[in-house]
Amino acid sequence: MSSGALMPRARRAADDATADVSSLLARIGSADPVDFLVERIRPVVRRAVDPLQVAAWLEADGMSDRAARVEYGYADVFALAQEVYRRADPASVEQPSPPAPVQHARDLGHGALYLLPTVIFPVVLASLGATALLRGVLLVAWLSWAWSGTAAWLGYHLVGTGRPESAGRVLRWSTLAALLAGGILGSLTIGEGGPAVVLAVGLTAYQMSVTTLVFYRHERWIFAAMAPAALGGVLCLTVLPGLVQPMVVVAMAAVALLLGLALHATTRTPAQPEPPLWPMMRLNLRRLVLVSGFTALTAAYFLYPQFYLLSGDVVIALGALPVIAGMGIVEWQAHRFGDRAHALLFEVARPDQFAIKARRLMFVGLGTCLSGVGLLAAVLLAALAVADRLSPPVLVLAGASVLLAGAYFLAFLLANLGHQAWLCGSLLGCLAAFAAAIGAVGDSASHAAEVFAVTTALLLTLTLAPACRQIGQVWGHRR
Repeated sequence: MSSGALMPRARRAADDATADVSSLLARIGSADPVDFLVERIRPVVRRAVDPLQVAAWLEADGMSDRAARVEYGYADVFALAQEVYRRADPASVEQPSPPAPVQHARDLGHGALYLLPTVIFPVVLASLGATALLRGVLLVAWLSWAWSGTAAWLGYHLVGTGRPESAGRVLRWSTLAALLAGGILGSLTIGEGGPAVVLAVGLTAYQMSVTTLVFYRHERWIFAAMAPAALGGVLCLTVLPGLVQPMVVVAMAAVALLLGLALHATTRTPAQPEPPLWPMMRLNLRRLVLVSGFTALTAAYFLYPQFYLLSGDVVIALGALPVIAGMGIVEWQAHRFGDRAHALLFEVARPDQFAIKARRLMFVGLGTCLSGVGLLAAVLLAALAVADRLSPPVLVLAGASVLLAGAYFLAFLLANLGHQAWLCGSLLGCLAAFAAAIGAVGDSASHAAEVFAVTTALLLTLTLAPACRQIGQVWGHRR
């Protein structure tokens, strides 16, 4: 074949933003072989009018019922074709519309949800006095955080693979199992008395209920149920400390109501035929383990320093509030990046163009997170200065909160691209560095704030470097 005939073909291949190499990358980044199959035959599925045409193409390509069972976990070729057709979603080839402002407002409101426990549970903790050990409370909070994060990821994955009823069951039974595990851990680490167990179960119930209701987009239920308890907590912490006992009763009732609403939400999905569950679970077991590890280490990295901060100086610990309140900004920017990156697939013709614009979007999102949480930190520091409680350790911890918001944003992007293993290693390394440094310089609250700031800067670096390399990969942003 002459060079004149080869060059036009080579040029067309170089200009193709969806060349076959992306399918190989998709397979490397996914534990589910069906994802690879979808990417490989997506052009065929786009032309198909129903799953029968996809099944016919698969059989013509050599797919047998036995291969569908052994390699993909489906009963036959037709069952596999139905799943491929559903995941490819021929209607999704149209250019996506921009995300609704309602979703943006919902994401931003999550910061307020994360702040609610900071005005409710300290009052409950104070009512228990010396019987409540801070270390035990933080351990229960860690368990709840890790458990709820894993359950939420699995729920979203099940919905994404056409199993909404299974997602509801997973969230429902995960919530009930977490209550038992939280109660047992609380009795072992907080105290053997009934109040300690009630506190542990309440912490776990709140975390699991909020996760479930956010999953079903019922944030307004959370605010409605917890508003009286939050108001009572603010009053107890400011002007009416004598209301502690009535406030505890209100908080317990609010959490019980929240739990009931969450369990009810998991039963509202109408029953419908679903693909088999266990083949998908087996195929995604490694990914589930990595997600669990990432969630557990994320919780540990934030909560472990709180032990030294809260047990040393509560005022210094207030420096962590900006990142808690700012998590809504982080979630908003992470979702916005995902939507915009997906839209870029329809706006550019070359992978290098996509990479440049995707990195630009990433830095815009990172800057928004840093500036938004930085503004919250400035408000906090100004309030402390007015109250004459501002100190260098608070300033350092507030700065660490801003850096942590940026690291969380980048971590969310990398996690969506399937890089949980790197994130687990980075978080574990920073956690070990914090523990080693605290052992060397001392465990006072001021030292903890300084060390946390240094390790958080390290974590931001460890997430930024791979994000700059990986965020421009076309395959990671297909849906």
